[in-house]
Amino acid sequence: MKKHNRILFLAEGQLGDLILLTPALRALKKKFGSSHIALLIFHRKKYDNPSGSKVIEKSSFKGTAEVFKNNPYVDEVL
Repeated sequence: MKKHNRILFLAEGQLGDLILLTPALRALKKKFGSSHIALLIFHRKKYDNPSGSKVIEKSSFKGTAEVFKNNPYVDEVL
């Protein structure tokens, strides 16, 4: 089996949505325990422009990131 050194988990949403990720993060850590697991938190923001396109931005919700800083299944929060 191929060894995985680093895993980046992309997470979109508000605090409640992100807390529901805990079982998935636990399963990742159990399966790939020696790997470095990073969680990138972001949200999509719709701007008022003619195309109505959505833009991905770094989340400004500091509290959301704080919840995961001491999570035993996450090695780094971005």
